Amino acid sequence: MTVRWGLIGASTIAREWVIGAIRAAGGEVVSVMSSSPERARAYAAENGIGRSVSQVSELVSDPQIDAVYISTTNELHRDQAIAAARAGKHVLCEKPAAGGGVILDITVHDADTLRFVLGRNPVEVTAFSQSGGMGREGLEDAVMGVMRFEDGVIAQFHDAFTVKYADTGFEVHGTEGSLIARNVMTQRPIGTVILRTAEGEQELPTTDKNLYQTALEAFHAAVAGKGRPAATAEDGIWSLATGLAVVEAARSGAAVKIETGL
Repeated sequence: MTVRWGLIGASTIAREWVIGAIRAAGGEVVSVMSSSPERARAYAAENGIGRSVSQVSELVSDPQIDAVYISTTNELHRDQAIAAARAGKHVLCEKPAAGGGVILDITVHDADTLRFVLGRNPVEVTAFSQSGGMGREGLEDAVMGVMRFEDGVIAQFHDAFTVKYADTGFEVHGTEGSLIARNVMTQRPIGTVILRTAEGEQELPTTDKNLYQTALEAFHAAVAGKGRPAATAEDGIWSLATGLAVVEAARSGAAVKIETGL
C-alpha cells in the first residue's frame, strides 16, 4: 500500500528532510497545512504537493490522507497530534510534545538514545542549566546532568545551543570494552564508532543511508502491520517525561524521579 501523507506545518525540516524521505520510502505527500493560506499555497507549489489548507481540521478530516507529519512550533504539537489521532490518522510528530529550551529540544534525544542502547529506562535525574544569552529570558540554552537508570546504570549528558564548535559524541563504557562514537548525534548519517577492548581498537561499520528514510520505511511497514515504528508513542512519553524531570531538577537543584504514568 502507498501511505498518503498530510503535513501539519509548512516547515523547513519537512522541506529539507521529511518530504524527500516520505517519497523515497514509497509514500505520497498529498496535502500541507499552514495557518497562512498564502504560505500553504506557495509551499505546496514549491514542493510538488497537490493540495493546501489552512486549518488542522481540514487536513485531518481529509479521507485521502492516511498519516500526518507534525512539524509546527513545539507548543502546538500536543493538540494537533490528539486531533489527528482522534480523526483516525497515523501520526508522526516532531519532538517535543511540549514547548521548551535546550532540554526539551535536545536532551530528549539523549534519553531516547540511552534507552535504545542500554535497554533500560531512566528513573532519576540531576541537572544544572544556564541561559548563555541565545535563549529567551528564563529559557535555558545549556544543561549538564546525570541520569540514573534501572539496575543502577548512570549516564552523564551535556547539551547546549551556545557551543557551536563542539563535536557531538556518545560513549558507552562497560567491563569488557568501550564504544566511542564521534559526530553521530546528528540528523546526518556521519561520524565514527570505535570499539575499544583489551585487544585494541577497531572501527565499526556504519550506514550512510538517509536516517529519515530509514525511519519512514519503518513507519510505513508498521502502518501495513509489518513491524513497529522506530519510535513509538511510549518512547515519546519516556522522552518527554525525562525532559520534564531534567527541567525540574535544574530548577530545584534536587534529584527528581522520572514519572511516566505508564
